[in-house]
Amino acid sequence: MRIHFPVFVALLIAVALFLAACGAVATPRPPADPTLEPFTLAPRPTRQATTVSGARATEQPIAVQPTVAPPTETPTSIPPTATATATWTRTPTPLPPTATPVSAGDAAAGEQLFLNGNPQAGVVACVSCHSLSEGQILVGPSMFGIATRAGQRVPGQDAATYLRNSILHPSDFIAPAPEGRTYVDGNGASLMQTQNYDQKLSEEDINNLVAYLLTLE
Repeated sequence: MRIHFPVFVALLIAVALFLAACGAVATPRPPADPTLEPFTLAPRPTRQATTVSGARATEQPIAVQPTVAPPTETPTSIPPTATATATWTRTPTPLPPTATPVSAGDAAAGEQLFLNGNPQAGVVACVSCHSLSEGQILVGPSMFGIATRAGQRVPGQDAATYLRNSILHPSDFIAPAPEGRTYVDGNGASLMQTQNYDQKLSEEDINNLVAYLLTLE
């Protein structure tokens, strides 16, 4: 059977009108459990402040001030330790040099000067006037054992000091001479005074001579 297109369209419209009149088919819901009580979650209340303006009250949210942490306590500063007081050490007063720097003398060099002299400086050999033998007198006293006697000649003078002064100032002390002999001239000055050793001998020469004479014990 052939259905004309206008008739088919009219039929579809009729069916649609019928369904619309009847309403949508309701979907069945399962029966509620009588043992459970329905409850509704209440919304979380928000703190609000009510501001009254005239006759109308309006609700405004409360501005929450941020919590400010209390300032930490400033640590008490520890005072610096006291500055150490400088300790002053007293500088010892240097001792004056001894009158006879024997340690500076060269006994070997002094022996050569005693035996040979220094012709270039006009210094004659000491041995020409002072013997090294016991009891032998030439012009001046013998130097035998002089290191032992020298410290006993002048009070307050040790052997080195006495020997140095005898070379530089021979008239300050005149050694006792045996009977019939003299060690001085007609004016009472030492016979060695004319040699002027204080002008002819250097400091080194004197130190060397004293160092050598101190070996004649």
